[in-house]
Amino acid sequence: MPVMRIILDGNNAWPDLKDNKNVIAAMGEGAQVSVTALAGGMASGNTSVTFRVDCPDGQIVLFETSLALLKATVGAFIAKYGEPTEHPPVQRRPKSEN
Repeated sequence: MPVMRIILDGNNAWPDLKDNKNVIAAMGEGAQVSVTALAGGMASGNTSVTFRVDCPDGQIVLFETSLALLKATVGAFIAKYGEPTEHPPVQRRPKSEN
């Protein structure tokens, strides 16, 4: 199983990619990412989640993790940045409300 590093602050998260010619930017218009779940996809019998990234150069990247780890990752982001459906977002509230 691949390791998922959870980086809570994305600013300058991967400085090694700045001038790396091997980076394929699959963002913006025309980018496509798919995600699916597979019941029993883990050796443990738990559900797995697979992300598919279709790169502009035709390459396809697949990344699989457990549903439990994905949930923990989303929970960590919500703990730091707040529930995305809350208004106003945590970042825009006065410090006394955070």
